[in-house]
Formats: sequence, structure tokens, C-alpha cells
Amino acid sequence: MKLVHWPLMGEVLHLVDRGVDGAVSSTSVICKLLESIVRDHIMSYLLRSDLLSNQQYGFVHGRSTMLQLLHMLDDWTGLKI
Repeated sequence: MKLVHWPLMGEVLHLVDRGVDGAVSSTSVICKLLESIVRDHIMSYLLRSDLLSNQQYGFVHGRSTMLQLLHMLDDWTGLKI
């Protein structure tokens, strides 16, 4: 594994060293921006249309997978009392 610092992007890329040194490519800033815009529009539609379950975690802002684990732990320990 090789670490390459990409100064223009401010990133450190992890590359598999296959014995060939070549150009390093990274997803362009424009692609990342467009992906973000599309994701935001899709999530806005899903939330506005109430198409996501209240049990959906991990892809909804403010509902991380860590929060899901904490809720499950509360449920499990609450049943034992």
C-alpha cells in the first residue's frame, strides 16, 4: 500500500502498489459537486414524500448508525429490567 499526497485536492490517496509508477487520478471536484446536488435532491424528495421509514438509519441526516445502535441498546437493556 502506498500513500500519495495529492496537493491540489488536499487529499491523501491510498494506492495498491503494483510495481508500476503512473499518474494518480482522483474524482474531480465537479463530479463530487454534481453527486452532492443529486443526492440532496433525492433525499429531499424522499423525506418530503414520506417514503422513508422511521426505522431508516445511516442515510438520513441526524440518524446515524451509531444512534441506531444506542436505541437498540436502550431497547435491549430496557427489556431486562
